[in-house]
Parts: sequence; C-alpha cells; structure tokens
Amino acid sequence: MRTPKLALAATAVLFALAGCGQTAASGGDSNAASTPADPAARIAAAATTLEKGSYRYSIESPVGKMTGVAHAPSESQQLSAVGKDEEGNEFSLEMVEIGTDRWMKMNIDLGDTDDPVMKEFAKEFNVWRHVSREEAAASFSAAEEKVGVGAADLLKKVTGLKESGADTLTGTLDVLATPLVDVIGDTEELKAMGDKAKAIPVAITLDADGRATSVVLDVPAGAKSPAYKATIGFSDYDKVEAPKPPPADQVKES
Repeated sequence: MRTPKLALAATAVLFALAGCGQTAASGGDSNAASTPADPAARIAAAATTLEKGSYRYSIESPVGKMTGVAHAPSESQQLSAVGKDEEGNEFSLEMVEIGTDRWMKMNIDLGDTDDPVMKEFAKEFNVWRHVSREEAAASFSAAEEKVGVGAADLLKKVTGLKESGADTLTGTLDVLATPLVDVIGDTEELKAMGDKAKAIPVAITLDADGRATSVVLDVPAGAKSPAYKATIGFSDYDKVEAPKPPPADQVKES
C-alpha cells in the first residue's frame, strides 16, 4: 500500500502551516499594533501574525479535512486529518510535533478485506509512534522539504490584492508556488492546469484586529476534477494551549 496522499499532505501542513522553525514572538500580543490601510500591507501584517502567534486552524478540500493547533512560543503543533487513501480506504491521522520530536498515529478502515499484508499495515500504524524529524523524512521526504515555510508564505504570495468589502481582500495565487499545494488539491491535476493554476482566485477575510480568519481558493475544473473551493480557517489567536505528547504508555519508539 502506498502512503496515502493525505498523510503526505498532513505532514506538509504540520511543517508548512505552523511555520516550523521560525522564531516565536518574544512576548505580548501577536496582533499588529495598528491596521494598515493598503491591501498589501494589511495582508503582510496578517502574515506576520501567523508567523509569530498561536492559533487553531482548519483546512477543507478534495484532499480531505484537517484541523489543528499551532503554538509558536513552545514550537509545538498538533494536527488531525480524515480522508481516503488511493485505494478508497477511509482513514484518520493524528500528529503532534514538539521541537524536533514527532508522534504519529494512523487508523485505517479496511472494511471486509482479508488481505494479511493490509491488516498488518493497519495494525502497525494504529499506535502512536515516536519519530525524530530526520526519521520522519525517510517516509515523508516530499513534505519534509517544506520545513521552515509558514502559512504566512501563502498570504505573501497572493498578488493583485484589492478590497472587496471592509474585511475581505481578493487577489490571485500561484498554487504551485505555495507550501500548501498538497492540501489545496491533487498536485498532478493542478500542474496539468498550466497557467490557470498560476492565477487561482483567492478571498482573504480578516477580523477587526487585521488577523486572517479564512482563506478561500476558487479552484477551476481540471481534466479529471470539477471546480471546487479549498478553505483554510484560523481562529482562537493566542488562546490555544500548547500541544502535549501522547501518554508514554501508548507510544511505540521507532
């Protein structure tokens, strides 16, 4: 069984969305001191908040559904994902990262299969496994390349920004250039779109403090997929607790 695409995407998010490896704020509120008026400056300020703050996030696209927490002060992150692998088996995935340590657990619903190899695979992954970032790279090399790139990078790559309401800004994004391309859609399908993938319409909603609350991408139809929306949400800025490792008696060392 090949590693599910959502597992790769989730690992990418664990690194990319939370800005793993970036320096946390030295203290105080992560909000911008004042809200800029220029659209580009407003998005730049929102990106800075994502780089330095802590928050809860959610992602929904054809790839699957993910929710999690990013906690910059403790350099920790947590993610839960649900979806289907390439064989159509439903599965759920849990990840926790604290510093350079990572814990992963995957539950795969094999239905009525009697394949002993698949059963052993499912059993092996249905426990918390403790792995270092270097060990995880052996299984998730594509996602590992995204270390140190934050969700802020996605905001910074939106071009042609203009106001579309008091708290909404619109623009376009080259999705193939963002570290979150794996969760926006099927990468090969997006590549096949050519220039369309380089100008995906994006709507960014900010709260009263200028912080991003949602990013919605209107992805056009591809050769094998209908048009759809990919949504990334942010909430509970500076209110989330630092993720903790799983109970020691539930962890298997790799």
